[in-house]
Amino acid sequence: MRLLIVDHDPTVRQSLAHLLEEVGYRVVSEGDPEQALRRAGTEQYDLIVCDVKLPRMDGVTFLRRYRADGGAAPMIMLSAAGSEDGALAAMR
Repeated sequence: MRLLIVDHDPTVRQSLAHLLEEVGYRVVSEGDPEQALRRAGTEQYDLIVCDVKLPRMDGVTFLRRYRADGGAAPMIMLSAAGSEDGALAAMR
């Protein structure tokens, strides 16, 4: 299974990648949401893990753009400081 991690925090990206690789996943990570969208448009992923708070673009906008570009991989949205409204927007 191939995963894409999108998070601006390099420590979070590295930690998640390390943990997921240890259990057998192939992981690619990006800190820049624009670069992650370009990558997701040209490479196949089985799952995308995305932070809600990203520089220059929030996670919900990332999700909407990914879907608008034809992306179909399931997404898990992460947030250290989420809100109920943000969670509901991501689920929609």
